Amino acid sequence: MKRLIAGQKYQLAYILTIGILYYILCHLAPITLSDDVLYKFVWPHDNESYNKPIASILDIIESQYIHYQVVNGRSIIHFFIQLFDGIIGKEACNVISSILFGCLIYMTSRMASQGKNSLFGLSITSAILFLLIPGFHNEFLFFSALFNYLWATIATMCFIFMVYHIKEKNMSVYMLGLSMSSFFFGWLHEGITFPITLTLIIYCILNYHKHKIFKSPIFFCTVFYALGTFVCLSSPGTIQRIGQQDSLWQLMTQKIIFGGVNLLHLRVSYLMLAVSLLLFYKKRTIWKEHFNRYKYFYLTWIFTFILVFGSGATETRVIFYTEFIATIIVINLLVSIKSHKYQKSLTIGCNVAMLLMYIPVLHYSLENYKNDQYILQQLNTPQIEIVSVPQIRPASNLVLSSIFDNYLREPVKFGPFEYAQGFVQNNAYLKCIKILFDKDKLYFLPKDIVEKMKRNQIKKTFFTYNTHKELMVLEIKANCQIKEVKLLLKDEDLNSLPFYKRILAYREHSYIVPEGYYDTLSYHQKKYLIVCCPTRNIARRIKNIAYRYK
Repeated sequence: MKRLIAGQKYQLAYILTIGILYYILCHLAPITLSDDVLYKFVWPHDNESYNKPIASILDIIESQYIHYQVVNGRSIIHFFIQLFDGIIGKEACNVISSILFGCLIYMTSRMASQGKNSLFGLSITSAILFLLIPGFHNEFLFFSALFNYLWATIATMCFIFMVYHIKEKNMSVYMLGLSMSSFFFGWLHEGITFPITLTLIIYCILNYHKHKIFKSPIFFCTVFYALGTFVCLSSPGTIQRIGQQDSLWQLMTQKIIFGGVNLLHLRVSYLMLAVSLLLFYKKRTIWKEHFNRYKYFYLTWIFTFILVFGSGATETRVIFYTEFIATIIVINLLVSIKSHKYQKSLTIGCNVAMLLMYIPVLHYSLENYKNDQYILQQLNTPQIEIVSVPQIRPASNLVLSSIFDNYLREPVKFGPFEYAQGFVQNNAYLKCIKILFDKDKLYFLPKDIVEKMKRNQIKKTFFTYNTHKELMVLEIKANCQIKEVKLLLKDEDLNSLPFYKRILAYREHSYIVPEGYYDTLSYHQKKYLIVCCPTRNIARRIKNIAYRYK
C-alpha cells in the first residue's frame, strides 16, 4: 500500500512538473498576426469586413452564427476561442490549458495502460506528445489552434471514457441523458469526431446480437454523437470550401497530392506500425491480447486518413488526430512489454530527451517573447506606422530550424504561404490590427529592411532582400501608383533538374505577383515597393522586378 501511495505521489509530481513547464511555453507564446487577430472580431459575412471587436457573449453568438455559414461548423470550439480571445484574455487560457495538458497526459496514459497508470506510461506519453507529434506549436501553443486540438482532444477523451462506462449498462433515464450529451461531443472537430462516428457505427453493427444494441445506451450514444458530427460537417461554410475547385478531377487530384504530402509528416503512426509488427512476430500472444483490446482504436486510426486525404491542406494540424490515436496504440504496445529493466531505461531516456529538447526551445521562446514585447511597444506608440519586426529564425542550421518550425511561431511572419501580409494595407488581418491599435496606416517589416530604409540603402535599379529572402524592396518614384507587379525570370534548363523539381518547375519566363502580395509605402520623402517573394521554384529564378503604373 505504501509503495502504491508513493507511486501515486511521484505520478502527481510528474504531471505537475510537466504542466508547469508547458505553462511557461504557453505564456511565452505570443498572440500572432493570424487567426488570433481575426477571432477578436465579430465574423463578417464576406470574410473581409472585420470592424466590430468582440465585447459580449451576444457578440460571440452572432459571430458564430455567421462563422457557421461562411467558414466551418466547429461552433462550440470557436465559441471558446472568441470568449478567451475577445473577452477573458490569453493568460486565463494559459492557466486552463496547462491544467488540461496535464490531464491529457494522465488520461492518455491511463487509457493506453488499461487504467493502470505508471511513471513509465506518463513518460512515454509526454515524450511522444512533445517530441514526436509534428508541429507541437500548431496544436498546443498557437492560441487559435490549441482549442481545436488540446481542448477538443480532452473533451474527446472524456467521451471515450464515457463510452467505456456505459457500453455494458442497461438503459435508464440517467443513461439516456448521458447519451444525449454525446451530441455536443460530436459537434467539436470533424477531424476526430468523424472517424469515431464511423467506428461507433461499425461497433454497433458487429455487436448487434451480443448486446441487443438497439436497446443499449451505446446505440443512443452513437446516434447523438453522429448527429453532432453531422451538424459540424454540414455547415454551409465547410461545404462551400470543399466545392471551391473547378472540377471533380481537380478536386481529386489536389486531395491525393496533398494527402501524399501529409503522409510524409507522420512519425508516431510509423512507430506504431513498426512496434506492432515487431511484437506480432516476436510475442504473438501479447500482440493478440493487445489487438483484441484496441482493435477499435486501429479502426479509428484508419478512418482518420479519410480526413488526411480529404482536407485539401498540408499543415501538420491535418494529421494530429491520426498521430494522437497512434499515440494511444503505441503506448499500449510498449506497456505490454513487461520488463522492469526495459521500462526503467525507456523512462529515463524519454525524460532526458525531453529535457535536452526543452532547453533550446525555452531559449528561443524567451527571445521570441522579447521580440513580441518590442513589437507591442511600437504598436502602442501612436506616431509609429512602420513596425520593425526582429526575426530569429536560424538561417543555416537544420537542427535549430527544425526546433524552430516545431515549437515556435513568430508574432509576425512573412512569406508566400502567409495569409497575413503585414505590409498590405487592405489585408484583413492588418485591418484588424489597425482597428485594435487605432492606426490609420500600419506596416510590419523585417527589422533589417527598416534599418536599410533608415540608412538609404534600398536601391532604385535592383531590389533588396531581407535576410531570410521573404520580401523584396525597391525604391520607386514618389508619385508612382502601381497597377501590376511582374517578376522577370532567368531561363531554366529543365533537363538538369532532379525529377521531383522538374514536376514542380515553373515554365514561364515571368510571374505576375497576385494582388495582396505587394504594396507601396512612403518613408522619409521616399517611396518603396514591397513584394512578397513567391515559392522557391520561382524565387530562385528572379532576375528583376518590372511594374506598371496606374
